[in-house]
Parts: sequence; C-alpha cells; structure tokens
Amino acid sequence: GRQLLVKKRDWNGQLLSEKPYVICGVCWSPASVGTLSDRNSRQAEFAKWKDLDAQLMYEMKGNTVYTFLDFGTGSDTTTVLNYLYANNIMAIVTVDWDGANDTNRIQTIVNAYKNHPVILMWAIGNEWNINFFHQKFSTLDDAARANEAAARLIKGLDSNHPVVSIYGEIDIQPSQPLSKTKQIVNNICPSVDVWGLNIYRGDNFSNLFEQWQSITGKPMFFSEFGTDSYQTTSANYPIVGRV
Repeated sequence: GRQLLVKKRDWNGQLLSEKPYVICGVCWSPASVGTLSDRNSRQAEFAKWKDLDAQLMYEMKGNTVYTFLDFGTGSDTTTVLNYLYANNIMAIVTVDWDGANDTNRIQTIVNAYKNHPVILMWAIGNEWNINFFHQKFSTLDDAARANEAAARLIKGLDSNHPVVSIYGEIDIQPSQPLSKTKQIVNNICPSVDVWGLNIYRGDNFSNLFEQWQSITGKPMFFSEFGTDSYQTTSANYPIVGRV
C-alpha cells in the first residue's frame, strides 16, 4: 500500500532485513551568517554544521534529512555522508541542483553517491508544479514531463533507491485542482515512486490524507509543512516560516 519498505545497507555492504521506514526528520540546508548563495558556499556549510546538527537531530529522535541540494563532490563529501550514517541518519538528496532540473547534475551526483549506505531516496524538484522548475518550463505539463524524464534518468543510473518528487500543494483552486494532481501522479509521472508534499494549510492538514488516498496508492511524506507566516498574520496560528 502506502509503506516504503527499506533494506538498509551495512558498512560491509550487506543488505539488512526489509522493514517499513517511517520518516522523522528535518529539511537540512545549514548556513552561517553571511553564507553566499553560490553552490560551493552552500555545500561547504554541510561539513561545518554536521556535528551540531546531528546532535540536535539525535535529541529529537530524527532519522532522516531531506536536502534541497547535494553535498558536492569535494573532499568533505564522504566525511559528511559517513557522519550522517554513523549517527543513524539517512538522507533524501536533491540531485537536480536545487530543484532546477539539471540533468547533468543528476548523473554526476547519483553516480557519486549511489553506493553509499546513507542514501534513502533521490529527490527531484521543489514545488515544481508551482515554479515550473524555477521557470525553466512555460507550462505545468511541460514541467511534469521533464519531471518524469528526470525520474527515468535516475532509475537508469540506480535501481536500488526510490525516486521522490517534491510537489507543492496538491489542490490549488482553480488552476491546479486535485484532478490535475491525479493526472500528473498517475499518468504523466508514473516513474516517481514516492511523493514529497509541501503543505501549508495552517495549524492542521484539513482533508489532505483523504484527498491523497482518493487519487493514488503511492506513499507520500511531508517534505515541508506548517503555517505560512508570509500569508498568515493571525495570532491564532503558530508562526512556522518558510525560510
């Protein structure tokens, strides 16, 4: 049904027994005061913050990080991957460079990381149904077809890890109703195994679980959720910013 079953890989390469995997964790994109927005600057922050952040994740009983960008391919990369795994933290890694549908980057990162036991899933896009892969495409259908092509590309490179696509709100009226999400999930993007949903409906999820169940049997997880502090000013809601 809607479970993700995982065979974790031990340090010695042996696959462990298959078990349901329940994601409990954080979006991880660390930055220091003054960190620049270029790729190298952002990636360098993972090594800088890994010790403190892993301790915080341990204290909250977290088991997963979802990153908006990859860890790079430099000298610190293996150190970061090893450190996460040693602290029982699996990684869902965005491989198309900050959700921009960079297919060259997909090939580089999947090939570089696919044999490391810390990898849980490969992620593509980030609310691409809203931003069309940061305006790379002009229509939703074009973006959806590019998303499917990226998923197929990843599966051709690595058959051992699921592919997750990070989607925005699944029911945007009137431009993207639930019926359109159903078409995308089932017909246009069948190669996606798991869907990550960024949901900002306030202090509850409303009828989201029933909506998802009505359109697909594939698993989903919350890649982001909360109250959008840019849209909600009422004191009745907790402030969970989209920073």
